[in-house]
Amino acid sequence: MLLKLAAVCAVLLCIAAVVAVTAGSDDPHNPPRAVPLQREVPDDPPAAPARPVPGAPAQQPIRVGIATTYQVNVDAGGANIPGDAANEPSLAIDPTNPDRMAIGWRQFDTIASNFRQAGWAYTEDGGQTWTFPGVIEPDSFRSDPVLDFDAEGNFYYSSLKVIGGVFSCQVFKSSDGGQTWGPAVEAFGGDKQWIEIDRTGGTLAAIEQGRIQRQIQDAAYDTQRAIDRGDQIIVGMNRFEESLVVGAELARSQSENTVDLIRPVKYIGDQVQLPVTQQGDFFGFP
Repeated sequence: MLLKLAAVCAVLLCIAAVVAVTAGSDDPHNPPRAVPLQREVPDDPPAAPARPVPGAPAQQPIRVGIATTYQVNVDAGGANIPGDAANEPSLAIDPTNPDRMAIGWRQFDTIASNFRQAGWAYTEDGGQTWTFPGVIEPDSFRSDPVLDFDAEGNFYYSSLKVIGGVFSCQVFKSSDGGQTWGPAVEAFGGDKQWIEIDRTGGTLAAIEQGRIQRQIQDAAYDTQRAIDRGDQIIVGMNRFEESLVVGAELARSQSENTVDLIRPVKYIGDQVQLPVTQQGDFFGFP
């Protein structure tokens, strides 16, 4: 009984809270508070960074079942740096050499300040050891790291930058497995931006590889199956009696094996029929 009474009271309290909020939102003296959409703001200045401990032993990997984890934000000897912090990691793997990887994160040089920068590290032995050079742009407030790679093994680091409340995004490119990064290239985006690298070689390569044709064929097949099942209805196609046939000169691509099946263009009602050869050659007006 007490549990039921408590539940009823909780529901009533929730209803009262909702009514109070609704009423408050209509009160001109108590307008609703705007929910901030962009929270990436430098509200702390940079502070003295944490320093490595001389002679500290290298951080050992942690094994849990079949998984093995390695720390990436380490000093030159592979040891942990007490007092710094990192989060929001993003990883890129070289498709031409999977042993080469780069990882980016939000770097906090000290836990005494939430001022964050574009940190990164790289590996050339499949992640067993990592080199942590520091940050891409020292003393610049950066966040939202996103890494990706292209088919040639180049890495790209997208980063959000905030100066005076103005949000901008830049992309850095690395052609040496993440060891160094080129100059910033301005990019579109804002808070929580993202990037995606085309690894197919562009539209022309996609056509040559048959990717686009397959997509069109699959879409046509799925549409026809839907029509056959009655799940989809074609609207706007009507039958007309042939009222006029007009001949037209056509330009044909020359082919030694092409069978000459050129016919005049037919105007059937408000539709036009444009014939092609059995070999798939296309025709058009000269």
